[in-house]
Amino acid sequence: MTGQDLALEDCTTHGTFPLVVSAAGVRDAQGWATAHAEPLRAALHRHGALILRGFPVPDEGAFQDVVGALSGGTWAEYQERATPRSHVTGAVFTSTEYPPDRSIFVHNESSHVLRWPRRLYFWCGTPAAEGGETPVCDTRRVYRGLDPALRERFTTEGWIYQRTFGTGIGFSWQSVYGVDTFAELEEYCARNHAALRRDGDTVQVRYRRWAAVRHPDTGEDSWFNHGVFFNRWNLEPELQEFAEELGESALPYNTLHGDGTPIDREVIEEIRAAYDAATVAEPYRAGDVMVVDNIAVAHGRRPYRGARRILVTMTDPTDGTEFAPPDVVATPGW
Repeated sequence: MTGQDLALEDCTTHGTFPLVVSAAGVRDAQGWATAHAEPLRAALHRHGALILRGFPVPDEGAFQDVVGALSGGTWAEYQERATPRSHVTGAVFTSTEYPPDRSIFVHNESSHVLRWPRRLYFWCGTPAAEGGETPVCDTRRVYRGLDPALRERFTTEGWIYQRTFGTGIGFSWQSVYGVDTFAELEEYCARNHAALRRDGDTVQVRYRRWAAVRHPDTGEDSWFNHGVFFNRWNLEPELQEFAEELGESALPYNTLHGDGTPIDREVIEEIRAAYDAATVAEPYRAGDVMVVDNIAVAHGRRPYRGARRILVTMTDPTDGTEFAPPDVVATPGW
């Protein structure tokens, strides 16, 4: 049996989350991925995240070819921009461009908007000298680990997200929503079940979204939202004082209970603890391709030192309204 003929069961694997699949004898990563797309997808359903290691994926072009083989090439767009990233080629972008000494809390990609990718793919061109892992969190475990009463409130009410523009912090509403005029923003919000208000140069957008969804392939419930990620109590300690000075109503991002009331810090810390208990981090090696089931697994970033180059692409765009009760997505007010 040649390297190219290796079956998935012939590969070296270790761990169950994420599952690391190694086959150093494979000479054509795209061809191998095409031949093994179905069993790899099945493995992804079971484990939630895979790392393909030891394959010849030397550059972003090869990375995109492998992703196309695994996904069928149905690329997803990045919507309602929340973090900085740069276009590289085709459907490939840099991972979030954030100061290297900061961590990025785990989150399911675009889980706060109506349309999000089912699968994410990360490629490691250059691993950091120290740190820089992409931690992954099994949000099915998060769902099961939460206090039932807390979970019931959020799954019944959902989360309210509030974005504020015009305070000199963060992105402009034009760049986030891809519009040029306020009238276009009004139309966008109407289509996407979001409330909108304007006070001089300050613009606020508020929308209610789900707290959890049921995986369409496995039937498992998953804690799927940006509620903690955007909440003011999730800011790093040195930024909390700044948040106090700015005031909650002026923060670029914040989240509330689905009934519009503020969320206590203790609630955010309780949910954070459930995330932490379900999170692991596998150090990158050059050429690694990590595949993430975006419904079942959240991802983040650890601080790092030295050069680091991680690229990302997303596939299988999905209409989130198919997964949530209509009353949870109903337009909230102030």
